[in-house]
Amino acid sequence: MSPLLPIRCLPLAEWPAADREAWNEAVRSADLLDTSRLLAHMPKDKQRDLRTAYGRWLGFLGDALHAHTGLSGLDLVTEDTLLAFIKVLKASLAPHSVAAYITYLERAARAMPTDRDLTFLSYAATNLRRVARPAKDKRQRLKPTQELYELGFALMEAAEERPNPIKAAAMFRDGIMIALLAARPVRLSNLASIDINRHLERHGEDYWLVFPSEEVKNRRHLEFPLPRNLTESMETYLSRYRPPLMARTGPGNHGPHDGLWVSASGSKLSSHQIYNRICDRTRERFGHSINPHLFRDAAATSVAIEDPVHVGIVAAILGHSTFRTAEQYYNQATSLEAARKYQATVRAYRA
Repeated sequence: MSPLLPIRCLPLAEWPAADREAWNEAVRSADLLDTSRLLAHMPKDKQRDLRTAYGRWLGFLGDALHAHTGLSGLDLVTEDTLLAFIKVLKASLAPHSVAAYITYLERAARAMPTDRDLTFLSYAATNLRRVARPAKDKRQRLKPTQELYELGFALMEAAEERPNPIKAAAMFRDGIMIALLAARPVRLSNLASIDINRHLERHGEDYWLVFPSEEVKNRRHLEFPLPRNLTESMETYLSRYRPPLMARTGPGNHGPHDGLWVSASGSKLSSHQIYNRICDRTRERFGHSINPHLFRDAAATSVAIEDPVHVGIVAAILGHSTFRTAEQYYNQATSLEAARKYQATVRAYRA
């Protein structure tokens, strides 16, 4: 959820008492057969998205909320206030992000009891999702996985020449992070969560990544080895570059931790920080940023173009449960390859 909106997101502690109590009840642990707590079994990151959307709604209400002490934020949802909220969102966010905010707001409202008919909120969420179009064509930003992988190694090699040990460590860290993500394009939340000896394990000559099902978005256990040519790089990072970063004592450093990715202040890198590091490094190399999620698109598209016979492995690479995504990337890759061949023909004619 974007931090760039001109609307303060009210933290849970500042919500109206009725909303806070309803939320805490909705997320409180429940057994598998208890359907009264609609958010209890939802992953923590999704709960956070819903909480952020509702907190932003309360922030939007502002003075109107304070003027009606004792009311819930849902009591002030009307078609007019919702349209005004959507207008503010549209001024700062892409269509898909606006649709996501209203969808999360609607889901949060569904989990918090109210006597009001909020059917129009569901209609708004559905319609926004239906008409949303990507603000940019991500296909124009994709790079083959091989190029992303090579960027990672180029950064690690360049780190050897940096005289400043902390900057060298940060560059090497970014390099192995990018190479690892290119080879094993896990979701950003999982990439950021990697702890040594918990998610990153050493077995013989190989390093393995292991993510238990409860930490994966679609609840599928993930376990796979890193490419063997990353073994030496990982050993170098762990023994030579990570320790100087861990020795730092800057803002946000709360003491020793097992996080694989360490900031220049010694703290564990957050998802947001990792996102920015990867975008910055790819922008330096390619002239435009390639965010972590696009690494997943790049991996799937590369397989579909280079080895279409085995496009079915896309589901395994991305940790998906169905072949539907593989078909999507196969179709996308076919279009890309056709366009490239057409452009090559045009260039040949012009020559």
